[in-house]
Amino acid sequence: MKALTRRLAEGHTDEYRDLRPAASLRTALEYALYRALQHPAGWSGAEPDADEQEVIVGEIAGALTKRLVTLVDRLITEDPRPVWTRAYEERGKGSTVRRARTVIEDIYERAVPLPPRDSPGGAALYDTPFAHAVHKAFEEATKDLARTIN
Repeated sequence: MKALTRRLAEGHTDEYRDLRPAASLRTALEYALYRALQHPAGWSGAEPDADEQEVIVGEIAGALTKRLVTLVDRLITEDPRPVWTRAYEERGKGSTVRRARTVIEDIYERAVPLPPRDSPGGAALYDTPFAHAVHKAFEEATKDLARTIN
C-alpha cells in the first residue's frame, strides 16, 4: 500500500504489483455498463435482431469505454493527488491501515459514492456527480456514433 500511494502521490504509474485502483474501477464499471446496455428499456425505431443488437451494444460500449478511461483516471488518480500524498505520508504503527482507510474513504467513496440506504426506489443512485459524469459520457458516445452512422 505504501509503494502504491507513493507512486500516485508523485504522479507516476497508477499501479503497484496487483494494486491498480483506476484500472480496477474502470474494469468493474465497463462490465456493469456492458451488462446494462445488453438489456435496454427499448429501441427507437424497429427493434434490431439479436446479431444487430450485439453489434450496436458493442459499439456503444467501446465508445463509452474510451470516455470512461479519462473520467476514472481524473477521479481516482489526478483530482485526489493531495489525498494520495497524505496517505503516503502516514508513518508509524498502524500506518498501513490508516493509508488503506484514507484511500477507501477519501478517494474511492468520494469518487464513486454509494447511494443512501434509505433512498426511495434507488433514485439517489443516479443523483451523484459520478452518475451524472457517466451519463454525460454515454450521451456523448451515442451522439458520436449517430454522426458516424448518418
